[in-house]
Amino acid sequence: MVYHIPRVMYWIQEKSVFQEVIRTSHDYMAPFGEYILLHLYLIAGSDRILFLSQWIAYVFSVYIIGLIAFQLGGSHKLIQLTRLFTATLPIAVMQSSSTQVDMVVTVLLLLSLHLALILKQSYSLKYLILLGFTLGLGFLTKATFAFYFLIPISALIFPLHKDFRKSILLLIPIFFIIFLLQSRLIYQNFSLYGNPLGLEISDKGGESVYVNDLITPSSVLSNLIRNFFVHMPVPFFSTFIQTNIINLHSLIGLDINDPRITCCGTEFIIRSIIYPQEDIVSNPIHLIAIVAGGILLIFKRGLNSILQIKILYLSTIVSFVFFSTLIKWQPFHSRLEIPFFIVGTMCSIAIFNHLKILKPLYIGAILSCLLALIVVFFNVSRSYISYSVFYDMVKTLKPPLSSIPESFYLKPRDQQYFNARYYWYEPYMSVIELLKKEDKGEITLSLEDEFEYPFWILMKENQIDKKVIHSSQIKGDTIIISTSTHEFSKEGYITTCYKTHIEYGFACLSKSN
Repeated sequence: MVYHIPRVMYWIQEKSVFQEVIRTSHDYMAPFGEYILLHLYLIAGSDRILFLSQWIAYVFSVYIIGLIAFQLGGSHKLIQLTRLFTATLPIAVMQSSSTQVDMVVTVLLLLSLHLALILKQSYSLKYLILLGFTLGLGFLTKATFAFYFLIPISALIFPLHKDFRKSILLLIPIFFIIFLLQSRLIYQNFSLYGNPLGLEISDKGGESVYVNDLITPSSVLSNLIRNFFVHMPVPFFSTFIQTNIINLHSLIGLDINDPRITCCGTEFIIRSIIYPQEDIVSNPIHLIAIVAGGILLIFKRGLNSILQIKILYLSTIVSFVFFSTLIKWQPFHSRLEIPFFIVGTMCSIAIFNHLKILKPLYIGAILSCLLALIVVFFNVSRSYISYSVFYDMVKTLKPPLSSIPESFYLKPRDQQYFNARYYWYEPYMSVIELLKKEDKGEITLSLEDEFEYPFWILMKENQIDKKVIHSSQIKGDTIIISTSTHEFSKEGYITTCYKTHIEYGFACLSKSN
C-alpha cells in the first residue's frame, strides 16, 4: 500500500522504470521484486494476481530445499521432512499470499545455495554464471539479502579454503555479475540521492532509521534477545520474563527501547500468543529446532562426517548475528528472517537424523502442520473469519491502527485495501467524490503517512483519469491531495478537508483559487 505497488503504478503511468524524481520514501531500494509485480499487473490489468510473485517463490522454495537436502546426502524421508518443515513455516505461509518480496529473496537465496553446491562438486562456467546472476538478483530484490549472502558463499568456498587462488578465480566473475546487475540502480541512486546507496534514509535529527547507531556487545546482546522473543511467545509468566529482560538491560546500561537500536518508535513486548499477522507471526517450533540442533552440535560427538552441514549451520547463525548487530530491532523482523529459519531448520533436521533422534522431528512436524493451518485460518490480513466476537482478547497484539479482521469473502474488496489503516476509507471516498467533479488538471499526492495505493484504486474504480505528478511539477491547475494530522492549507488554494472518525488526521483536496 505504501511502497511496493505505488512504485509499480508510477512505472505504468510513465511507461518507464527509470526515475527522474523521488516519488516514494523507498525509491532507493532494490526494484527486482517490483519488476515482477509490474509484469503481473500488466498481464491481469489489475492487482488480482500480484500475490503470485510470493506464492510461486514459496512453492519453489519448498521444492529447492529438498534438492539441497538431497545434495547434502539426505535420504528420501529426510528430504520430505525438510520440505514439510519449510512448507509449514508460519511466516513463509503468511508471506506466500502477500505482495511483498521476502519469499522472492528466500527462493533466490536457496537457488544460489543449490548452485553453489553444484559448483562444489563440479566446476562449470555455466553454473558459475548462473550463480552470479542469482546472487545479483537477490541483491537487486532486497538489501537484507546481504546478510544471507554468506551462506551460499561459504558452501562454495569452504572446500577451497586451502586454495586461495582458485577461490579468487571463482569469486571475481561472481562479484562482477553482481555489480553489473546493480549498476542501473546505483546510477539511479546517484542521480536521485547523490550516492550509490540512496542514503536519504535518515531522520531530520541525523540518526539512521534502520541501521543501528550503536554497535557494542551490549547492543548486539539486546537485539539478539529481542529478535529471539519475536519468535517465542510465552503463554505463562510473560510479565515475569519481560521484567527480567528489562532488568538485564539495566545491568548492561541500555534502555530496552533505546532509539539507537530500536526502529520507528516501537516497544518490546513479549507476546503471550502467536498473532497471525503476515509481518509479525512467530515461528517457535522452527526456532526450537534450530536451537536444539546447535546444542547437539556442541555436546554430541560423531558429527565429523557432516562437516558441510556444520558449515552451513554456522554460517546461518553468523548471518543472524550480523543481522542483529547492524539492523535496528522492531517486531516486524519475522519476514526478514525467513532464509535463516529455512536453512537453519534444514541443518538441524540433518543433525537430528544423523544422530538417529527422529521422534522429536515427527512431533515437531505434526505441531508445525497444525500451527500452519491455524495461522492460515486466522490470518488477520486475509481472514476466513470475523474477529469481532473475541476481538477484546487479541486487540493488544494487533498493529494499533488496523481494523478488526473480517472475513475476506464478505468484506467489500475496496474496503479491504484499508485493512491496515481503516480510518482513511471514508475521507478518501469523500475526496474522490470531489475529484470526480474536476474535469481538468493533474494531481499531486502529499500523503504524510504515504498510504498511497488505495487512492490509485479508488481513482481507477471511479474512472478518474488524471496523471499523478511530483510536487516539484505543480502547475496552476494542479490539484493537491494531502493527508496529515492537521488540515492542509496553501496560499492561493481553496481547500476542503475531511476528518477521520478516530482522532488521527485529515484528508484534503486543494485547488487553485
